[in-house]
Amino acid sequence: LMNRSVLEANVLADRNPLFVQLANGDIRNGFTLKVLNKLHEPRTFAVSLDGLPGGQLRLGDQEKPEITVPTDVMSEVRVFVTVPRAELGKLTGDTTPFNFVVRDTASDTIATRKATFRRP
Repeated sequence: LMNRSVLEANVLADRNPLFVQLANGDIRNGFTLKVLNKLHEPRTFAVSLDGLPGGQLRLGDQEKPEITVPTDVMSEVRVFVTVPRAELGKLTGDTTPFNFVVRDTASDTIATRKATFRRP
């Protein structure tokens, strides 16, 4: 029990459409983030990106990239990752691997999940 993980996260990329080009030329990908809180108290998790130059993260309609998960519950949230048009030149190829980082704000426990950013 001492080695039991207290946090679990999964990321699912939208399949249709793979990406959206916004009116200003930015490219946005949609994901579903699932976070499981295995502790016996509600927890708040901060979500960030790693390895995506210029990548901007938005969790649904929330201002802060945080999700509060009740005790022993898996919460699901829509995540939008946008790369500004000016930063697209820094990406190589049509797909760029990056990581979602989910961090427990109270204990700094971290879960990292791989994802892929797609562009035209």
